[in-house]
Amino acid sequence: MKKSLRLIGIKTISALALVGILLQACGQPEVKTVPKVDLSSACKKYIGELMGRPVSSMNVDRVDDDGSLVAISYIRSDDQKLFKYECKLDGENIVWRGVDIFAPGEGPGRWRDEDAKPVSAL
Repeated sequence: MKKSLRLIGIKTISALALVGILLQACGQPEVKTVPKVDLSSACKKYIGELMGRPVSSMNVDRVDDDGSLVAISYIRSDDQKLFKYECKLDGENIVWRGVDIFAPGEGPGRWRDEDAKPVSAL
């Protein structure tokens, strides 16, 4: 009788240990965190790639207080035309829009979601 009780106790402890391991492995979903991004640098690289312009020619004109929007500009060297853009994060992607593209004071255009690019690829 003692031997069978001891065997039951060992089986019970083993079963509980296995259940604990399984619950620990399956219980919590993996939490993904997006690394902190220097949106100013990312925006300059992104616009530089899209427009074929060197990052060194771009200026950061504004960063919103919460860092969610960056405004950059550059002057095209061959005709001295000013180009202005804004960038923001959309999840893990960066998107852009032109500002005053057709006329000064016109304001921002639409967000170019079709050109979204993962920030990690910059």
